[in-house]
Amino acid sequence: MKKHAIFAVLGLFLVSSMWGNTNCKSLRRLYDIDNEEYFAGRLPKDTEIRAVKTKEDVLAQTSYENNHFIITYNTQYNMGQDHEHLVLYHEECHIVTWQSNTESTQHPKEWKNCMRRLKIIGAFDNILFEDFR
Repeated sequence: MKKHAIFAVLGLFLVSSMWGNTNCKSLRRLYDIDNEEYFAGRLPKDTEIRAVKTKEDVLAQTSYENNHFIITYNTQYNMGQDHEHLVLYHEECHIVTWQSNTESTQHPKEWKNCMRRLKIIGAFDNILFEDFR
């Protein structure tokens, strides 16, 4: 049985028609950097990142199939690089808390704590406030 963690927050600030298509190679590099800098190597190295156009109302989703994780970005929403990275953090927290998710909610307390931790240690600073320095 496939277990899906779906990122279904569709804030207008995340959706933009001004940017190019999702670049899976760039996101993969960011995933590897994030794994080293913020997750102490706890994210699996074989996670696959895909970009697929779907009619689902999600920006991205994480699934576990054939013994590895897959992060799938929905190309229906044309996000900028910063927004894609914020979504990547979101999905990385789903992966790192996957086994501990015993709650019926998509965003249990462990996931929320992961996102809070990223905020506290400054992971979002260069994304959210880069233009204001």
